[in-house]
Amino acid sequence: MTSESEEKMISKNSVDSPYVEEGNSGGNVGGNGPLKKGPWTSAEDAILIEYVTKHGEGNWNAVQKHSGLARCGKSCRLRWANHLRPDLKKGAFTPEEERRIIELHVKMGNKWARMAAELPGRTDNEIKNYWNTRIKRRQRAGLPIYPPDISMQALNENQHNENMDNFSTGDIRHSDFLCMNVFETPQFNGIELNRQLYSPCPS
Repeated sequence: MTSESEEKMISKNSVDSPYVEEGNSGGNVGGNGPLKKGPWTSAEDAILIEYVTKHGEGNWNAVQKHSGLARCGKSCRLRWANHLRPDLKKGAFTPEEERRIIELHVKMGNKWARMAAELPGRTDNEIKNYWNTRIKRRQRAGLPIYPPDISMQALNENQHNENMDNFSTGDIRHSDFLCMNVFETPQFNGIELNRQLYSPCPS
């Protein structure tokens, strides 16, 4: 038999314990029942395509509630973006797309989503996979990460931007600008660009 103080303590612990709520929640459950994980079926794809066709993209958490699809919002978004959207491109990158990826990476680094926005029909995941495969291949061959022409273009653009900033703030003298080493290699998102390709101007 418990005392009155012990009963109050037991009651308080039952309310405050996070395990009570979790135990009653049933785990990963949506509004219409448990949510599925794993590979998508063609029937699920059809439901998602029909929903997005009617309601448009966005508010992915509402898909399960209004369509009965037993998938979470994140799963619906990724399935649509990476597999089902009608403008999605399939197959290998074209030479033009490969060069564009290199040009974007020298400016942005590993900003895959931002890069995908510059390549219509391509996903951030396939861009990342392409880049990582390319890096490994060039490292094995002992080649620089970026081709010399793209490195030089990025260096010139970066130097130009720095010069404009300095001129606008008045932090650079004309004589300093004339003697400036335009081939000095800066850092681009933590990656040093092929420093061995360029030699500094004589002092």
